[in-house]
Amino acid sequence: MRAVVVLLALLAAFCMGLGIVIRQRATMQVPPDQGLTMTMMATLARNPLWWAGTAVALAGYTCHALALAYGSLLPRPLPSPGNRMKARRHYGLLNQLTRNVLETALNAKMSEHLG
Repeated sequence: MRAVVVLLALLAAFCMGLGIVIRQRATMQVPPDQGLTMTMMATLARNPLWWAGTAVALAGYTCHALALAYGSLLPRPLPSPGNRMKARRHYGLLNQLTRNVLETALNAKMSEHLG
């Protein structure tokens, strides 16, 4: 089932991106002086390329919804005491490393500023 979710997610990303590119190409065919006007919208509504891009993007949105319906790609840790201890230890090391980096940078700036 996870392979189906991954495949749907990749297909969704591809279709959404392709649909956007196709619609962009269709929009570039509209004269620049029309800008964001109703004339531009009417021109795009008559352009089969714009509708093709919209259809491809909608297929991507559908694949995205199906991927979310079938599962999540986010890993979930098991709720065990060992995992909680590892997370605390990791957070402590990360906190200490961040503090050391910030203190070093601050000390260097203070030395530079004070001469």
